[in-house]
Amino acid sequence: ALDKLTVLDFLSQSAPGVDTFWPNAYYRSDEGENLARVGALGWLAGFRNYLDREEGAASAFRVPGGMSTWIDELVRNLKKPVQFKHVLQGVVQSGDSVWLDFGGEALPFDRVVLTLPPRCYDHVFFDPALPTGKAEAIEKCEMGRTIKIGLIYSYRWWEPVGWSGHLFSDRPLQQVWPTLDPSPTLCAYIGGDDALYW
Repeated sequence: ALDKLTVLDFLSQSAPGVDTFWPNAYYRSDEGENLARVGALGWLAGFRNYLDREEGAASAFRVPGGMSTWIDELVRNLKKPVQFKHVLQGVVQSGDSVWLDFGGEALPFDRVVLTLPPRCYDHVFFDPALPTGKAEAIEKCEMGRTIKIGLIYSYRWWEPVGWSGHLFSDRPLQQVWPTLDPSPTLCAYIGGDDALYW
């Protein structure tokens, strides 16, 4: 039964008559989508991971020096340099090689791991075609609609005025929070229908 409900349906049934503004504003940022488009069963299964953690525990997982240091380490061990500004147009398997077609340039590889967002697969030609089951799964995979913004200032101006930097709003800029490190940065989310509009 939960698989047929959205999170918003579940909340409305669990607490009839209660205004759903707060849970929608709070969890929309976590889910990257309006709760009317998030399935209750999957959401509840994921929510179990939050029950035993301490406040801020998920946000505390950081790579020392930032994610770029991790990526730099991966790149350092590659046999060839990373190439940017290449738009993938086709994937062709031929013999023992996988050819990636970048429109005007095709490069051979021994193995390829594609990490494309589901909607990008529509713009890539595959030879042979993706197996039917995989193609159908990608076609049915919906994506959250979220814009994340980093507002970088010269100093943490919100601290001298006595504001924590945390904000929830029913306006498009629905959640704001300060970064954990001492940098003068506020992060913000616009999610769901508002993100589609913006």
